Amino acid sequence: MRVDAFGLKTAVRLVCADGTDLARGEDYGAFLEDRSITFLKYLAEVPAVFASTATQKAPYRIVNPGAAEFGPGGANAGYYQSYLDLVWANNNIDKTIVPEPTPFLNLANGNLNDLSAALNRHVADKPGTFTAAGKLVNPNFWSTMPSSTFYRAGPANYYAEYWHTHGIGGYAYGFPYDDVGGHSSDIGCGKPSYLVVAIGW
Repeated sequence: MRVDAFGLKTAVRLVCADGTDLARGEDYGAFLEDRSITFLKYLAEVPAVFASTATQKAPYRIVNPGAAEFGPGGANAGYYQSYLDLVWANNNIDKTIVPEPTPFLNLANGNLNDLSAALNRHVADKPGTFTAAGKLVNPNFWSTMPSSTFYRAGPANYYAEYWHTHGIGGYAYGFPYDDVGGHSSDIGCGKPSYLVVAIGW
């Protein structure tokens, strides 16, 4: 779970009596590399504007964008503004019902999970995707939107994308509602046999 920050490398494996065998967390390569390499790799893979997420608490944390310069009053607080304006205009979202989010993508209405996820993943701007109240027009939107289309253009939450790229099976939880559209990193079963937990520095 990386919704707040990266602090320790973690992974879990759940094996169940019915044969279910699931794993989530940082991938094997992330566990093998030195912590300093993880920070350098992160900085090399995210756009330069995201550098503050890895430098302000180094070497202890890589923080989410809202805790770095993307928060209110931060140097990058306006990072999403032109995209937000486009999404609201293309979808005729009523700003009296759904005010544009404050930095970093904090929606006043907590019931707009799909909109939040689509904004973070940069898949919200196509006209007719959302209603004036910020709800999906097509309830099958996510089933027709493969994860390979997420983060293909900016602005996007490249902090979250990094953890998905280096997560087992592409799963991670990098922002609130990152599980939207069937992308949950949760695992469970009715009759667990054992759980293995790995923690690394």
